[in-house]
Amino acid sequence: CRNIHLTACNNKLIGVRHFRKGDGTPLDSDGHGTHTSATATGNFVRGANLFDPLAHVAAYMVCSWSGCSKSDILAAMDIAIEDGVDVLTILLVRPSRPFHNDNIAVGAFAVTERGILVSISAGKGGPASAMRSSEALWILAVGASTTDSKFDSLCCGESSLIKQSSEEKSYCVKVGGAITSIQKGQAVKDAGGAAAMIVINTRRQGYSTSTDAHVIPATNLNYEDGIKILAYLNSSSSPTASIVFKGTVIGDNDSPTVASFSSRGPSRSSPGILKPHILGPGVNILAAWHNSVENNTNTKSNFNEISGTSMSCPHLSGVAALLKSAHPDWSPAAIKSAIMTTTNQTNLENQLILDQSHQKKKIFSQKNINNF
Repeated sequence: CRNIHLTACNNKLIGVRHFRKGDGTPLDSDGHGTHTSATATGNFVRGANLFDPLAHVAAYMVCSWSGCSKSDILAAMDIAIEDGVDVLTILLVRPSRPFHNDNIAVGAFAVTERGILVSISAGKGGPASAMRSSEALWILAVGASTTDSKFDSLCCGESSLIKQSSEEKSYCVKVGGAITSIQKGQAVKDAGGAAAMIVINTRRQGYSTSTDAHVIPATNLNYEDGIKILAYLNSSSSPTASIVFKGTVIGDNDSPTVASFSSRGPSRSSPGILKPHILGPGVNILAAWHNSVENNTNTKSNFNEISGTSMSCPHLSGVAALLKSAHPDWSPAAIKSAIMTTTNQTNLENQLILDQSHQKKKIFSQKNINNF
């Protein structure tokens, strides 16, 4: 740690640096770095974390709200080599370009040459085909899948809406558009203090539902259930509904499924390279957060549940770190091979992994880390 940031370091976070576009500080301002670091190397929480709680983290801030500098990214890779990291996780999505003109690909090649595995999130290009980042062969590209646990709620099961009653207003909104579901919830709240909100997937999202830190009670419905709700709304002049939280449900037999947002591959720059290499848990991942999502200033237990390939990638980084610890002489290629050849292509029902439409996956990744 640099002297001016010594207070940011501890026995877990042993190094922090910011670069030209790091806004003058390496401290996390949006939760993304805190969440992903905790996923890969967080301290032990019974029944929650998967990887080595004794692992350490070095964080390199190369981006700000104004963007990411190519030179900063390369400088951070050089510093990571100098610092002696064992695994380098890069959670950036860049436009597709030829490898010789891709600063991340060039930098990652130098890092890999020095025996350091580089894992990169595959990006949110799905469900369309082709990759837009992490396309180079020497990079472990990680897509996102669901897990076998989910936060479930009972919302307007078939014919049940008519049986429910409420004196409060509820709103239905669709996923997508220019603003997030959280922003839509804020708009609903500001419009009249609605009691709840139902977020309905588009056909594109299919069965991929996610949780968010909403400002009002809300539930996210898959496309099929959403169509039923809309049909009911159009059939009644005074529709009613209720949302009942049922807690965490374990054992979703369709899991893992490919998340709707996860990039499918193959490499756009070199279509002969099948990407992503592997899927990891990336939907509704609970991990540490930089502040309280409830704006509770009296707690130090800050957590948030979010989704993305940035959430799946640290899972693979954690696995890679465990393998490197057990086999310090293994090369990045050996570690990547061990991961890809010991995971499964099937879900809990021993059927081929499905996509967000519950169709056989149209993705070039053939493995999933959920069953590693």
